[in-house]
Amino acid sequence: MVFPEDHTQDYDLAIRKVELSVWENIALQENEFNNYVMNNWSWKNTFLNVAQIYTNAITGAYYYSGLMPQAVLTSGCEIVFNR
Repeated sequence: MVFPEDHTQDYDLAIRKVELSVWENIALQENEFNNYVMNNWSWKNTFLNVAQIYTNAITGAYYYSGLMPQAVLTSGCEIVFNR
């Protein structure tokens, strides 16, 4: 089974850079803007593909067992149950 990579450190680094900045305005390189502002990371597609595997497995398991006939898939990682 493939496990999603943990990229928390990437976000923590970006947040920490802003917290420690002494400047009122922060200049970003194009790739930094793409990562931090647009949330487009080099690893994003791989992460979403792996997350989709889990979503499909969970959705299929619940549906097959009859526990989730009214469930609504809301995103790549969330399932909301209608009760």
